[in-house]
Amino acid sequence: MNLNLGSGERNREGYVNIDAVKRTDETIVGDILHLEYADGSIDKIFSEHVIEHFDRKDLDRFFGECRRMLKQGGEIELIAPCFKTWIQRYAKGEISMSELDLFLYGPQLHPYDYHRGAIYNEMLISICERWGFQIAELHYQDRVHSMWEIYLRAIKK
Repeated sequence: MNLNLGSGERNREGYVNIDAVKRTDETIVGDILHLEYADGSIDKIFSEHVIEHFDRKDLDRFFGECRRMLKQGGEIELIAPCFKTWIQRYAKGEISMSELDLFLYGPQLHPYDYHRGAIYNEMLISICERWGFQIAELHYQDRVHSMWEIYLRAIKK
């Protein structure tokens, strides 16, 4: 079984799509920090533009919950905006203060739409080590609809 945690409107084929807000017919409403899946029952977890919405305590809880649910050798795949890249672009004058403000604090369209944490390589490396994940891929990426992101794929040891 595969989970798409914090799916929003981005449902993934072959995944159970879970979000705090029901945005599509396929979405299951749930708290992704407290899921009822059995220990070691999940093959893969995907989460896109979600972890920046957690404070440090909840980010740690998220990784712990992912570790608990994943099978040995299971994968976690994350995409998040890269804090360091945004700050560097602002320092170079490539983005405005209002663009940086939107990045730092989120659109704030509903109670879950606030950014609460900075995501950057060193932080992801540290939390993966703490929770027993082996990093398979960690790199920056730009996509047409989303710029300056970090991509992480890690395996449960």
